[in-house]
Amino acid sequence: YYFQRLTHREIGRRYGRAGNTTGRRIQMILRRLRAELEGLSYEPATSL
Repeated sequence: YYFQRLTHREIGRRYGRAGNTTGRRIQMILRRLRAELEGLSYEPATSL
């Protein structure tokens, strides 16, 4: 849904949640993902 550029409210509506709740969950998940990816060795993507 992120790539479809839906608002938190639109995502929440699809799942029966409030927009604020959806926004907080997205932030929490992104923080968790960043923490897991931190320290991994990777090469930055180059532009096409």
